[in-house]
Amino acid sequence: MWAGITGIGGVKNADAAHFDPTTGRVTLDAVSVGTTDYYGVQVGIGQVLRYTTLPPVSTVDVFDPATGQLTIRSLTVGGVRYTNIVVTLQAVYGVTGAGMTAAANPVLPNDVLFSDQWHLRNTGQAGRTGVAGLAGDDLNAARAWNLATGKGIQIAILDDGLDIYHEDLRTVPGKSWDYRVNAYGDPSSGLGNHGTACGGLAAAIGNNGKGVVGVNWNVKLMPLKFLGSDGSGSTADAAEAIIYGVDNGAKVLSNSWGGGDASQVLQDAIQYAQDRGVLFIAASGNDSKNTDSSPNYPSNYAVPNVVSVASNDASDNLSSFSNFGRRTVDLSAPGSSIYSTRPLSRYQRLSGTSMATPHVAGAAALVMARYPSIASHQVIVRLLGGVDRKSAFIGKMVSGGRLNVFNAMSTNPLIALTTDWSNTTNTSGPYVVSTSVVDDQSVASVRLIYTLNGAGGDTLNMTPGTRDSYSANIPGQALNTTINYMVLATDNAGNRTLGPTYSFKISNEPDPGDGGGCCGQSAMAMGNLHGPAKYAVELPLNLAFFLLPLVLVRRWRKKK
Repeated sequence: MWAGITGIGGVKNADAAHFDPTTGRVTLDAVSVGTTDYYGVQVGIGQVLRYTTLPPVSTVDVFDPATGQLTIRSLTVGGVRYTNIVVTLQAVYGVTGAGMTAAANPVLPNDVLFSDQWHLRNTGQAGRTGVAGLAGDDLNAARAWNLATGKGIQIAILDDGLDIYHEDLRTVPGKSWDYRVNAYGDPSSGLGNHGTACGGLAAAIGNNGKGVVGVNWNVKLMPLKFLGSDGSGSTADAAEAIIYGVDNGAKVLSNSWGGGDASQVLQDAIQYAQDRGVLFIAASGNDSKNTDSSPNYPSNYAVPNVVSVASNDASDNLSSFSNFGRRTVDLSAPGSSIYSTRPLSRYQRLSGTSMATPHVAGAAALVMARYPSIASHQVIVRLLGGVDRKSAFIGKMVSGGRLNVFNAMSTNPLIALTTDWSNTTNTSGPYVVSTSVVDDQSVASVRLIYTLNGAGGDTLNMTPGTRDSYSANIPGQALNTTINYMVLATDNAGNRTLGPTYSFKISNEPDPGDGGGCCGQSAMAMGNLHGPAKYAVELPLNLAFFLLPLVLVRRWRKKK
């Protein structure tokens, strides 16, 4: 987020990227003083619109929402002290005013259960779930809806069916398929409780005064039933469903199921979707395991269009049941105690990576609506590059963060899929770092910034490759050298984004790895809920179906 600094000799400009209301600090990603760039500069704010209770600071910095200007009373950069720096912030989360991005204003639909959908707008409410979270730990969907609410995109729900007559769902006429009978049919048969819930999270109709709202208000769902109500199905039917969905216009395939060993038949079907620009969003699974070492399929298939999704709770903790994997799980999305649709125009509360997955599918379709000519790999970069990075996720998934739908539609450069080096004994190098960068217009430059043992280093221009990729080589280093590196991207409008910092060591020491097991509240630890009969709720079930090749399988149930 670009911020121009005025009125101070020697300070030319700065990037302002992150505001943390818990500490009252803004992180300026980059500050230019003379000809030198400084990174990660933090300043405190004494007053920010609706955040009025902030920790005291010795020199109070003041933000004026009427002008969009932040006055930094005192800032020491490179040993030089500057006073009364005026920064014009173009966009800061939770702040509006002159010079601010208009889309910072939330759009609140009139759906009657929206206030209970913490995953879309988390105010710390307990609501019907009885479980209070932390304000702001959500998908930031309400601000995203200021940019787009969806249109024209088809999402295929591969599951146990879907209630096509539900008052809050919109399906594609004539495109449903029931692989249980291997013919066009009514996928509502057998009710399709799990698939109906998944469909509602991706695309329940928004602002219709009924029930819940999906991430995408106006998308059309394509129900592809290949699982029975007991969670059984076959790899052959799953592959057929994928191919049917691709051939009939689906741009996103939502897959809240999995299990069993790898299958070439299934991988070939996913590759068929990849070759035609269709995304395959998959649940990472509910076994609390590391999928880097214990693979889960289909989320572990190494096909570029596969996006593996973990689950988090309302306080941005990894859900206790969720799988994770530094290399094999891409991002997290809310999956604990989630309200959605239920057959017969009813509603329910459920938990599982199954619930997290359709949020990402709906977000992908929303990004496509915002940028109609976008390629599927660019959608993935936006989803992963726009996450809110949190300590609970860093080291446990590729992006290190939870889906932020608003950020995914940013007009600033978005950086994702940067090489995450592990410790190595290689002293000769080079250490190749690749990354992907997308922008709403064009990328002007991508640079790799690295330091050696926290001191000297270099800035390298990254060479563009195919599919919005860039790469650069860090030269070999001696043993016991710690290398920290980050990517800085600039677009043709001068907007700059600094990616996260990665670190590895030239050493015989083992890599820190992913930090072990997960954390978070058990999805089963909930009290009984009461409400109108139409809004019936259930105790959470394990809702990631798992599929064994060509044989009947069980539905995977979480352990208490």
